[in-house]
Amino acid sequence: MQKSTVDALQGSGSLDGVAVVFEESSEMESRLATETTFNVIDPINVATSDPGYALAAHFVSNLLPVGHIKSTKLDDQAFIEYFSASEKWLKTTSD
Repeated sequence: MQKSTVDALQGSGSLDGVAVVFEESSEMESRLATETTFNVIDPINVATSDPGYALAAHFVSNLLPVGHIKSTKLDDQAFIEYFSASEKWLKTTSD
């Protein structure tokens, strides 16, 4: 994250109580070698990784506002009746 972004978030109060540290990657690697960590994410360049491209679902979801809805109630007839009337409701056939 860029320092200007962090400064803006801190200025808005969005990072209250969140420690932000800026360090070079070599400093971080050295520090992590002596600490027990649980939430370090090493980003990779998907253009050079195997398989070398983003999964189709990930690619498409970046372009379109896609999603799904569901009910958490067992046999929710009101939900089923309401949304099954939609043209977008996925249906199965016995054929």
